[in-house]
Amino acid sequence: MLLAAGWKDASYLDAYCNQVKTCTEIALNCVESNSHKRPCIEDIITMLNETEETIDKLYQHLFVVQPPYLCFPFEPDKLIPCPVHLTNNADHGISFRIQTNTPDIFANSLRGIVPARSTQTYILTMQKQQKPPTNLDTIHIESVVAQVAFWDIGCSFTKLEAVHDESKVVKITSLSECASQLASKVLSLNPTYATIDVHPLQPWVLITTCEAPGIEIWNYKTRAKLDLPYMLPPIEDVTVAKFIARKQWFVAGDEDGYIHVYCYRAMQQLTYFQADVHGITDLEVHPTESYVLSASLSEGNVKLWDWEKGWECTRIFKFVDFDPVYGVTFLNIKDTDTFAVHGGGGIIKICSLRSSEFILSEYKDPGFIACFDIFANGDQLYLITVNPDGTVKIWSMHTQNLVETVKDAHFSPVNAICSDSEHAVLVTGSVDGTVCLWNPNTLRPERTFNFGLERVNDVKVCTDSSRSYRVVIAHENGLAMIEMDGNDPVVANTGSSSKVENDLVGSRKRKRPEDDRAEIKNEENDFIHSVTDTGNVAEQMQGNGQTDEEMNSVSSKLLGVYPGKLQLPFKANQLTSCSLKLTNTTDDHVAVRLLTKCPKRYIAKMPLCCIVPPKCIYTLIVTVSDQKKRSQLSSDEFLTLESTICLEQDIVGLQNANLNSEAIEFSNFFKQAKDMAADKVYALKLSVVSNPLKETTSVKQQPEVEVVSNRKFSHVLSLDAHPTEPWILTTNQAGEVAIWDYQVQAIAKSFDFTQRPVYSAKFIAREEWIVAGDGYGMIYVYNYHTKEEVTSIEAHDSDITSLDVHPTDPLVLSSSEDHLIKLWNWRKKNWKCIRTFEGHSDRVKHINFNLMDTNSFATASLDHTIKIWNISSPESKITMSDHPDGLLCVHSYTIDMRQYLIAGSWDGTAQIWDMQTGRLVQTLKGHVRHISCVYHHPELPVVITGSHDGTVRLWNSTTYRLKSIVGINLGVVHALEYIKDLRRIVVGCHQGIAIMGLNYS
Repeated sequence: MLLAAGWKDASYLDAYCNQVKTCTEIALNCVESNSHKRPCIEDIITMLNETEETIDKLYQHLFVVQPPYLCFPFEPDKLIPCPVHLTNNADHGISFRIQTNTPDIFANSLRGIVPARSTQTYILTMQKQQKPPTNLDTIHIESVVAQVAFWDIGCSFTKLEAVHDESKVVKITSLSECASQLASKVLSLNPTYATIDVHPLQPWVLITTCEAPGIEIWNYKTRAKLDLPYMLPPIEDVTVAKFIARKQWFVAGDEDGYIHVYCYRAMQQLTYFQADVHGITDLEVHPTESYVLSASLSEGNVKLWDWEKGWECTRIFKFVDFDPVYGVTFLNIKDTDTFAVHGGGGIIKICSLRSSEFILSEYKDPGFIACFDIFANGDQLYLITVNPDGTVKIWSMHTQNLVETVKDAHFSPVNAICSDSEHAVLVTGSVDGTVCLWNPNTLRPERTFNFGLERVNDVKVCTDSSRSYRVVIAHENGLAMIEMDGNDPVVANTGSSSKVENDLVGSRKRKRPEDDRAEIKNEENDFIHSVTDTGNVAEQMQGNGQTDEEMNSVSSKLLGVYPGKLQLPFKANQLTSCSLKLTNTTDDHVAVRLLTKCPKRYIAKMPLCCIVPPKCIYTLIVTVSDQKKRSQLSSDEFLTLESTICLEQDIVGLQNANLNSEAIEFSNFFKQAKDMAADKVYALKLSVVSNPLKETTSVKQQPEVEVVSNRKFSHVLSLDAHPTEPWILTTNQAGEVAIWDYQVQAIAKSFDFTQRPVYSAKFIAREEWIVAGDGYGMIYVYNYHTKEEVTSIEAHDSDITSLDVHPTDPLVLSSSEDHLIKLWNWRKKNWKCIRTFEGHSDRVKHINFNLMDTNSFATASLDHTIKIWNISSPESKITMSDHPDGLLCVHSYTIDMRQYLIAGSWDGTAQIWDMQTGRLVQTLKGHVRHISCVYHHPELPVVITGSHDGTVRLWNSTTYRLKSIVGINLGVVHALEYIKDLRRIVVGCHQGIAIMGLNYS
């Protein structure tokens, strides 16, 4: 059988023919009349073994197992995953099973099938243990030609004699020793997971389970289940659940035909009603209107429910040839009233909510359709259908023709499919536990993952940015997640079994540092000044496997300094920046100044001065002025970093110096320090590299900071990032409004409609507008494509200080120095003020919608108070008034369903408030001038504050410890914004804007 299965492989055929030939020769020699010419038994065994070794070597080439050893970084009481990459180079499928003398150690199934000419990543997960297992040193991976269905794999190994066995050494190591392979987190789970839905604003997935309470909400970034089930009334036999994010609700259907509506913020049931006499099979929420579609097992009916009419059924769509209806989905393209319905008989129908003849088109498959989805790739829109045998069919929705049929993507029936148009990604899941990621261009399966958690029930794509996303998979025995950053997969696994408590384990595939890192060479036009012995540290560490920071860091006794060579390549008519990271591991404050002999080269006034707090990182941004041609420097040009311990009595004087006197104060301080103890002032000379930057690694690294200086970017007052375009909206003191394209590094649009300062401007992306408020109290609305004015409004009697746009409804809030806040409706009221909020006794400086409760917003005022309001009431519901000084900015954020608020003050402190209790949690101290902007990072546990002292500070949002300081050195900081596409922070300053990554561990 093995010979027949391998017949297509020519090398296999030759090997077996050679084996037959050898056996024939042995047989003929054994019947020689001369007994002396007959082979002895040892010779026969040797000859047969040689032929078997030849076949084994060929098979090892056809079925490749990587890595060479299995590494399980042990942590007590945690599941430990290890990825195993199985490559099948043969023209037939190969069954495999993993054999061990201690099978109870592993959490998942130890078998599978690798399709022909493909690679499958199998996640082998070790159960949680108190101590490292002592009786596990080798794992055997057995493989054989696949001749049977997935569920009969065990039979294939007993029916066939030619089973190949590959041994893998097991290493039980510490977590740090195996950090390049994975990083794990462990949390509890409960099987069985049935369906998934993704929240559009929060990093949450809503999951239905077969155990009480029937619903779970997970934070897929922290990989933590929200601690809410005990508050949630149980739903028995739940079949499907969906978020209604703009109402802070979720809606669920059950097997008895009931629909349940819950407020997930309050965790209370709002209503429930019987939608059908049979079970609910699917629910779908309209992207913009107050509608929910329900499908059921009853006579091919789809019902439309309107929650603004008390969940009244406003229409029933009858499909006479459907019994039952299995699924329904809105297409979510330009026409949001179009939806697709999947019923029996292998038919998908495209329908309209508004038309009396609601069926627009249909797609017929002669077989049964197990599941479907709509897949957008560029301008092309496809319908993807899957048959029970695993066959995937791709239909063009433009021509309504079958484009392609793909077989053998899975060996077993496919019952889950999901696509994401933003990333052009298509994912399918099968009852054999495998998940396929498809190539969006070829529409062919490209990567296969197997978590060993049995049947895949549902898959969903969670968007992080335009370059990264996560795939969440609901399995029969647990929950799994694949992280995709560009094209690099990172696997996070939640192993679970009915016999054990289920845990969540993250497994990250990381690129290994290159063994050889090429030095930047001196060329004819380059200038590299080697100035001290510390400049050679990086060369001495080459090839030792260190990270780039480890290889290129130097020490100044008190500080770790990275990099040892400053990369400031010449770019004609462009600014060039370099981050200089100073790490203070001591328990003392360290005073620092950075000097140069050519101060005119740099945009900031030199020397750069700062104080690095204990156990903290301070990043200095060094920016070279834009020049038309390369300047010729003297051969002894370099930057000198001076540092010394700064005592408490000196800190106050240095920090209170204004920007103009700072250099003088630091100069006097360092002079006195040298006079008192010259050996305690440390000087480090840093090399400067001005040749065009050369890559020193195989992966192109994004610059840590990019500085943009332009007349329109001086005296920046506000920033806003477009949600889909590579644009940053900026305003300034001169009344100029501009859109900066950070991909092409140029101004895309500019608007000149006022001579007064514009303190705030926002994108309204769904309308293709910008809205801006100026110092005259005017609101201007412009189309950002045509640059035509939509409207202008006399909104306030004084300066407009802040604007905010409602995340889903057609509403804009404005605040002003006239002490008022106003709410504007652009759709139903044509930019009329529908409510005025009064209550502050001084200027209202900032306003912020609550993204979790979008009917709520917060305001910060110079009357020393924060007020929380509801858009339906003109009076505030909560006032927080413990601050000793005026408040300038406010930002609300959520950590695992708990709401917090951060406010920045005139006195240089920021306060953290618990919005549920109304209590002050923490006061952040460190800035020496007033805080102008605050922000909570959406992906990291980081609170960010920007100040008129010219720095940005990063604080741990759990411990509230200061982790890092960034000296932008572009003057006072006015604004902060997060660029989701780049995962970077943009900072608006007096002399320009800076786009930067975060130095945060």
